[in-house]
Amino acid sequence: MKYIGIDGCKAGWFYIGLDDAEYQIGIFPCILELSPFLPSAKRVLVDIPIGLNRDDQHERQCDVLARNCLKPYRHASVFPAPSRCALEYRDYQQANEANRACTGRGLSRQTFNIMSKIREVDDFLQKEPQRNKVMECHPELGFWAINNKQAMRHNKKTQQGFEERLALLVKHFHRAEEIINQAMSRYLRQQVLRDDIVDALICAVSAKNAMDLISLPVKSVYDEELLPMQIVYWQPDE
Repeated sequence: MKYIGIDGCKAGWFYIGLDDAEYQIGIFPCILELSPFLPSAKRVLVDIPIGLNRDDQHERQCDVLARNCLKPYRHASVFPAPSRCALEYRDYQQANEANRACTGRGLSRQTFNIMSKIREVDDFLQKEPQRNKVMECHPELGFWAINNKQAMRHNKKTQQGFEERLALLVKHFHRAEEIINQAMSRYLRQQVLRDDIVDALICAVSAKNAMDLISLPVKSVYDEELLPMQIVYWQPDE
């Protein structure tokens, strides 16, 4: 698989891999299982924060910029990334206190709920020699970009939200509906939700245009582990 899009799901990580004419779908129970795919991959986009501040009083610039792009409808989908010093805690109160001590800001419940996934990817990338192939993607920013920089009007979990995202995916990738239908029929909703599939697909379609990816911010900012704090997206030529 040359181009891979990944989204967290109940069963672990749902992925869609695209080659020139073929595709592959599956679930990684843990992100470590991505490693064997990296030698042949050109770009992997994952919907999870990569690169974390430790004691900066300000949010990651990429989160602020992405949130501004998604106003007025989908900006709340960009959760503030946790401080690295809060990442070690499994208890919300302890994590919240650590985040506040390091940054002066509390930790949202939404962020805490995905911290195990953030921790898993952070640990993986710190040890992975080909980590430069893996980049952060936010699905709502991806849809904003392929919708002529207009945020989605409807929540992704609603039927209207699904239909407006599907229409955009089909416009830019002709096998989109086929892939979604196959994933929906193969996996139980206790494993993968419909919006997980759609989110992974916008990541994969964006990865397929690896040479044209745009970064927020334009100039990369790195954390103490030399991981980039940036979110990338693909802006098609209309």
